[in-house]
Amino acid sequence: MRCRTIAITGLASAVMAFAQASAVNDTPATVIGALERVVPGAPFSAELVTEVVQTLADGNHIKQTSTVTVARDSNGRVRHGQSLSPLDPASPKVLTVIRDPVAGVRYVIDPDRQTIRRSGIKPPTSTGAIGVLQGIGVQEKAMSIASQSLASWVSARAGAALAASPRPEVTSLGTQLFEGVLATGAKAGVAVPPGPIGNEQTLTMTSEIWYSPELSAAVLIRNSDARFGETIVRLRNIRRGDPDSSLFEIPAGYRLLGDGMPGAARAETRPRR
Repeated sequence: MRCRTIAITGLASAVMAFAQASAVNDTPATVIGALERVVPGAPFSAELVTEVVQTLADGNHIKQTSTVTVARDSNGRVRHGQSLSPLDPASPKVLTVIRDPVAGVRYVIDPDRQTIRRSGIKPPTSTGAIGVLQGIGVQEKAMSIASQSLASWVSARAGAALAASPRPEVTSLGTQLFEGVLATGAKAGVAVPPGPIGNEQTLTMTSEIWYSPELSAAVLIRNSDARFGETIVRLRNIRRGDPDSSLFEIPAGYRLLGDGMPGAARAETRPRR
């Protein structure tokens, strides 16, 4: 049990680290990565649905689905959940992240342990919903996101073994409405020649994304790999406008870890109201 807990904790840290990396690069290769950036003036809330589908050799299918809430207000405050159930179906777990650029603080809430880990964040340069497209068209932005999404997918599953792989082929998919939100699509694919990862035949990996400039985020990402199946991440029940402010409040009665300053290690309990 202890080994599994350590493994899941490590995976959770890796997930959060990748989201922050996406934010630093200002390229929302994942929906969570996009939400880690500061985007004022483009409020919305939605359900973030993740589906992982594997096809076995006998034709059988294994499907895992998780749903979390995501929200962003006009000030750029963000709340999103990160489900770890696809990583450990036997022990479903959801972490909640609240990022408040106004207060300069970020909270990671663990309901299982009843803890809130608090850390300070630097006030980044605000990009805004339109600013992220400066110097680049929407279609080019979508193609860039598709390329990074594919690169992240390949790196996570094959690592340095595919460092010498050919550059991905990226194609435009035009535009499409998703629950009333207009999105621009792109698809990136790479053909891995026989050998690098022990594959006898050419292996194809693809990443399809649909990017909404209105939300400054992808509304759908579909990654396909013959070895691991298909992973689909999409926004559902999209609601424009400011979400309820209570979504950005931390729960009472949780143990608060850290004080928002580098190197902080003290803990306190936030009193119940």
